[in-house]
Amino acid sequence: MICGFFFVLSTVLGLSALGIAMEAVFSSGAYGCSPPTSTLLIPPLAICGAVCLALATDGSERIRVAVVLAIGTLASLRVLSFPYGYRPNYEAGAIGDVRTVVSGQAAYQSVNGYYDTLECLTRPSSCIPGYPTTSRSFLDVELAQRDHRQYRHWLVPGPPASDRPLSASRTSTRTFAYVAVPVDSRMRSFCGDDTGVIFLAPDGITPNIRNAQCDDPRFKALK
Repeated sequence: MICGFFFVLSTVLGLSALGIAMEAVFSSGAYGCSPPTSTLLIPPLAICGAVCLALATDGSERIRVAVVLAIGTLASLRVLSFPYGYRPNYEAGAIGDVRTVVSGQAAYQSVNGYYDTLECLTRPSSCIPGYPTTSRSFLDVELAQRDHRQYRHWLVPGPPASDRPLSASRTSTRTFAYVAVPVDSRMRSFCGDDTGVIFLAPDGITPNIRNAQCDDPRFKALK
């Protein structure tokens, strides 16, 4: 009876570990919910395994119990090793926001000749002389003003374009960097600049921005 219960617990826990591993594969290695209730099975699993091992009457039975106990132990360690408590899609949203700003700046620069503030990207007619009010903007107003609860976003403007022509915006800059740093340090930080590359760093690191570029050796290019 005890051994049968032990094998059932081991199977449930093993399937739980498999499910969490699959979740990790499809969510960049992060499990986004609270710990599964199957973790409550770990203590009785260990107790039953020890009892079954003690009650085993022959060598073959001892081997079977020892193998199942080892698998259950490894599954338990894997289940408990995942960082719970946040949803990985927050990172995907942050990457999308950074990528959108970088693309918007590139499109704005093709018209203005230089980069600019987020306000100018959302209302280019108020910054670029002669830009039609009916023409498209380069950044959605909602993104520029969004309340980012999981990430803190900000734009780091580069040096002003002092020799700009009269046809360019007065707030034009030569470079820029756009940063997204998580509130929860278990998530990754992101930084994009005028090179068009998006960089990332673990543990919620705030990048050291130099000359309005993501020039921080702790940050690696996103692949």
